[in-house]
Amino acid sequence: MFQKMTEKVQSMAMRKKLYLIVIISIGILSISVLFSFFLLMNAYNKLLYKTVADSLSSSAAKISDELENINAVSTSMISDKSLQQMLGQVTDDPHSVSTTLNFSIYNTLETYFQQFRYNHLSYLILDNNSLLTEPYMHTYIRSSLKFPDPVYRNLLKSAQGHQGRAVWVTEYSSSYGLFLVREIRRIQDVKLDTLGTLIINVDTSSLLENSSHYSSQFGKASYLLTEGSDMIGASEKLTADDIRMIQEKLSAAYGMISLSQGKYFVVKNKIPFFEWDFYSLIPYNSVFNSLLAAQILFFTALAASLAAAIFLSRYFIRTLMVHLDRLIHKIRLFGENDGTLPDTFQTCSYAKRNDEFGILHQNFDNMADQIHHLIHVNYQNELLMKDAQIKALETQINPHFLYNTLESINWRAKDLGEQDISRMVESLGYLLRAALSQKSKTFSIRQELEFVNCYLTIQKIRFADQLRIGIEADENLMDIQIPKLIIQPLAENAIHNALEEIMDECYIQINIFRENHLIYIEVKNSGSQFEENLLNKLKDERIKPNGFGIGLLNINERLKLTFGNEYGLTLYNQDNLAAASIRLPYPEDKGGVF
Repeated sequence: MFQKMTEKVQSMAMRKKLYLIVIISIGILSISVLFSFFLLMNAYNKLLYKTVADSLSSSAAKISDELENINAVSTSMISDKSLQQMLGQVTDDPHSVSTTLNFSIYNTLETYFQQFRYNHLSYLILDNNSLLTEPYMHTYIRSSLKFPDPVYRNLLKSAQGHQGRAVWVTEYSSSYGLFLVREIRRIQDVKLDTLGTLIINVDTSSLLENSSHYSSQFGKASYLLTEGSDMIGASEKLTADDIRMIQEKLSAAYGMISLSQGKYFVVKNKIPFFEWDFYSLIPYNSVFNSLLAAQILFFTALAASLAAAIFLSRYFIRTLMVHLDRLIHKIRLFGENDGTLPDTFQTCSYAKRNDEFGILHQNFDNMADQIHHLIHVNYQNELLMKDAQIKALETQINPHFLYNTLESINWRAKDLGEQDISRMVESLGYLLRAALSQKSKTFSIRQELEFVNCYLTIQKIRFADQLRIGIEADENLMDIQIPKLIIQPLAENAIHNALEEIMDECYIQINIFRENHLIYIEVKNSGSQFEENLLNKLKDERIKPNGFGIGLLNINERLKLTFGNEYGLTLYNQDNLAAASIRLPYPEDKGGVF
C-alpha cells in the first residue's frame, strides 16, 4: 500500500507535488494551531478552577466552623444548669408545672436565641410533653418556615437513639430549612434520662451568604449545599432539575453546565466533617459569549489565513513552474524542429539570472547553440558549399556556356590571333580550378576578385562592347577571408538578367568598402531590376529560380550561417540599377580571419 502511494506520488507532476507539500504543511500547521488553542482554553479553565477552588475551600471551612458553632450553641443550651433543673422538675412532677415555670423555661429559650441568632439561627424549639405550650415551646417562627405535624414527629424521631448527640436533618431543607435535633439528657447525678428534645432551625441562606463571598469579573458566585440528592441550601433559587443536572453532569471537580438560568462554571468541594457536597456556580454566559466570539474570530482568521496561504502558494508555485514549463516547451520544440527553435518562439531572457532556473535555461541555451552550430553551421554549410561547387561546375560545363565559349575562341582565333585565345583558355582553366578546389572553404577578397575577373574576361570577349565593367576595392580589405563563390554568382546573375535577355548595353559596377565595423560588397548593374522582396519569394518558392548558377538564396544562407542573422545579402533597386549588397563584419583581430 505504502509502495503504491510512493510510486503514485513519484509519478505526479512537479506542480502537483509542490501543491501536495504545501497542503500537508498547512494541514500540520492547522492541527498544531488548533491543538494549541484547545490547550490554551483548557489552561484557562484550570486557572479559573484553581482560583474558585481556593475560595471554595475557604468557604467550606467557614461553613463547617459555623455549623460547629451551632452545634456548640446546642450543647451549651442542653447543659444549661437552670434549664436542666426546670426540665427535671417538669419531668419528675408534671403536676408542678405552672405558668411561672413555663415562662421561665421560655425566657431561657428566648435568651439563647437572641444571644446566638447571628449564628444563623432561624428559631429554636423545645419539646417536653409536660409543658403547657402546645404542641411545643418555640421562639418566633416565620410563617414561611412553619412545618406540618408529620415533619415535627419525624424530627423528634430523628433525635431518638443518639444518646443526646446532635443530629443534622437535611431531608426537609428545600422546604423548611436545615435542622439540628438532639435529646436533652439529665446531667445531674448522671441519670441521663430524657428531659426533652431541642430543635434548632438553621438559616442556610444566611449561612451561605456570610461564608461564601467569591466574586469575579463574570459576576458574583452562587452556592449550593447538598447531602446526596437532598438540597440543604442555596444562595439563589435553583429548581430540582437544576440540582439534578449539576449532580449528574459534574463528573469531575469542575465543568461548565447549562442550567435553566444560563451557563455556569461549577466547582465542587466537600464540607469538612460533614461530607456534604458544596458547589460554587459562577455565571458563565458573558465569558462563554466572549470565548465564543473569540473562537469565531480565531477560526475565521485561521480560515482566512489558510485561504491566503493556499492562494499565495498557488501563485508562487505557478510563478516558479512557468520557468520550468518554458524550459520543457523549449526542449520539446528543439526536438521537433531538428535542433532549432522556431523564429516565432518567444521567451524571456535568463542571461542575468543566477537562480536554478536561470542556470538551467542558460545551460540549455548554450547547449542548443552548440548543437545548432554543429548541425547548421558545419553540416548545413558543408552541404551548401557542395551545392555551390556543383552549381559552379554545372555552370562551367553546361552546353550553352561551352558552346558560346568555344564559338568566341574560334571567332577570336580567326580575327585576332592566338593571344586572345590564350586569355580565354587561361581564364576558363582558372575558373574550373577555383570552383572545384577542395583545399579551402574561404577566399581572400583578392582571390575572389581574381575569380570574378576571369569570369568577366570570358564574358567581356563574348559580349564585346555591350558589357562594361568597373571595380573599386579598398586595398586594406583585400586580404580579408570571406566565403568563396559569393561575388561571381552576383556578376553572373547581372549578366544573365541584363545581357542574355536583351541586346542593350550593360554596365556592371563592383564596389568593396568599409563603414565603421562593417564590410560592404556591392554589385550593381544596369539593364535589369530586382522584383520586390525577391529573396523572401525565392525562400517561400513563390518564384522559381532560373538557370544553373549558384542561387541568391545559397549565398544569403551561407553568409547568415557563417556570420549571424544580422549579416547577409540584400537586393534592392537604386537609380535604375539593380543592386546586390553583401554585409559582412569587419574581423576584430584585423588579420583577415573570421
